Amino acid sequence: MSQACRGPELEALLSRDDDEERSIITTLLHNAAAAGQIDPALDPDGTAAWGMALIAALCTSAATDPSFTPAARLPTLRLILHRFLRPNTHQEAERWTGTHRTQYSGRHTG
Repeated sequence: MSQACRGPELEALLSRDDDEERSIITTLLHNAAAAGQIDPALDPDGTAAWGMALIAALCTSAATDPSFTPAARLPTLRLILHRFLRPNTHQEAERWTGTHRTQYSGRHTG
């Protein structure tokens, strides 16, 4: 992604790929929520964005820090994503944030 700052053509290509990737992940998350495999209170698009950001951070760290070993970090990334996505945890999050999120709406009520 840092290369995108150097040229508008590359930026457009990467943005299109990101949009397509996010769309696919969003659909997968929506289907998983409908099947009860992940927390249905999570916004699929926002969740896809966070997942992609975590993975991008892993890639950036690998590219910029010679001592960083992605394979050694994958178990932690998997744990973070698993705990974030697991079903029936939105009530715990509400306790911490003091908010209530209606399913897929992105609206908060306090």
